[in-house]
Amino acid sequence: MTIKGTESNVYRGLRWGLIVLSVIVLVSVIIVLAVDLVSINRTNPMDTRSLRDKYTAKAIIITIGVLAILLQIAGVVGAATENICLCSTYGIMSIVLASFSLIYAIMTKYVAGYYLFVIFLISGLDAVYIAKYDT
Repeated sequence: MTIKGTESNVYRGLRWGLIVLSVIVLVSVIIVLAVDLVSINRTNPMDTRSLRDKYTAKAIIITIGVLAILLQIAGVVGAATENICLCSTYGIMSIVLASFSLIYAIMTKYVAGYYLFVIFLISGLDAVYIAKYDT
């Protein structure tokens, strides 16, 4: 852990970069979550099989979205407080979410999945590098 005022410019840049990236990812997740929920609502309401699938898809999307939002808040807090453990956890979980986003994008051919893959991967690698740099 570095003492306040003695941190190098590289570490300070990485830390502020992680804060900015986490906020960008947070806003992106909220936008993609809203677009996905709106697109699910456009299905035929008279089809009962489709109705069950629609509720299941909504539940899955909302659950993953809330977990991603909580993860991004943890990333901002970890970078702001310079907590190595929180940055490491955030980085690993972001890389896991990046792999899930890539699988989702490949299976559905949804462009936003590739976008989420890239930003989750970049923010996760930045957090892991900060945790490694700070030790």
